[in-house]
Amino acid sequence: MKNSRCQRIEAAALGWSLRDFGISVDGRTDMDGDGLVDVAVGAQGAAVVLRHRDPPGSFQIPFFKDCGDDDECVTDLVLKATTDIVGSRQSPHILRKGRRRMLVQVELENRGENAYNASLWLQLPGNLHFSSLVLQEPSSVKLECSTLGGQRRRCSVGYPVFRSQAKVSFTLELEFSCSVLLDRAELP
Repeated sequence: MKNSRCQRIEAAALGWSLRDFGISVDGRTDMDGDGLVDVAVGAQGAAVVLRHRDPPGSFQIPFFKDCGDDDECVTDLVLKATTDIVGSRQSPHILRKGRRRMLVQVELENRGENAYNASLWLQLPGNLHFSSLVLQEPSSVKLECSTLGGQRRRCSVGYPVFRSQAKVSFTLELEFSCSVLLDRAELP
């Protein structure tokens, strides 16, 4: 230990009310086995062990994007979605009382170069609730969904990279909520 001060630590900075902090100091032992001597500082009725902390540092990690000679990724994401319900906006249909679920078959394909941080965003109307998501076939593409609040979900596709020529197929199962429609129902 040096006789001259090189660092000053105030008791108040430690968050405790220590009286006579620094009345004794010892620095002969490596308490945590990191190869550096730890300092024990005494106070009235207490002792504090101050351990060495590495200074913050920064470094770069080389990262290869694999985006061709121009080093710019040009993706071509193709989304296909079909439901098990027939009808259209021009020809609306009535759901039968017994039907409680709806299936949406989804296929997402990357026909271009690698896509980084690719996401699929779902915004469901108030009368549909997310029930499940099931991958259709074994796939090397990872798919993880998280709720964003309300009827919104974000699904990360192949995070961190959705590779060129990769494809993922899955089924969304949605449940109907008729209670949302009760205040909008019209009788002829």
